[in-house]
Amino acid sequence: MSRSKLNTTLALTAVVVTAFGATPLGHAAARMVLPSSSVGAKQIKKSAVTSLKVKNGSLLAADFKAGQLAAGPKGAKGDKGDPGAPGAAGAPGTAGAKGGKGDQGLPGLPGVEIVVSSSPSGAGGHTASAVCPYPKKVVGGGQQTSQGYDGTTVEGFPDTPHSWFARGRDPNPAVSWTLTVYVMCANVSP
Repeated sequence: MSRSKLNTTLALTAVVVTAFGATPLGHAAARMVLPSSSVGAKQIKKSAVTSLKVKNGSLLAADFKAGQLAAGPKGAKGDKGDPGAPGAAGAPGTAGAKGGKGDQGLPGLPGVEIVVSSSPSGAGGHTASAVCPYPKKVVGGGQQTSQGYDGTTVEGFPDTPHSWFARGRDPNPAVSWTLTVYVMCANVSP
């Protein structure tokens, strides 16, 4: 096609578009002259596209700058999620350094032995004594009654380095009871 015929066609098209641009016929003619997807960012002048020329609901959030769109209201709190699976056990740690040797403990009591002695059963007052086998000495002692001290008064003490003595009285003359003495003995230095 020669250049003069092309110019004539373009001029005629421009007249048709101008005359019929606002009519449905003009829109159809524009579609015939400008094929679909033939206009891009280079052909559109700055600020040529306004809100009136954009179809409502056709833009995406990605078409706007960050912060340009107002944030919507805060949504409701979601349901609690399922608990996650337990994590794997960690690797065992390295062994710590060996501690130093501790102080030597006190020597134990050699030859510990407990001797038990009881008074005869009866009413009134009683005495009892438990004696350590020689050469062991008293390291502790105690006493108890068969009545559990119910009204009974009892006292006990080491009366020699080798024996424990106890005495007691029940105020009820009708109660029969027994006094038992315990002495703990051991081999100890004087």
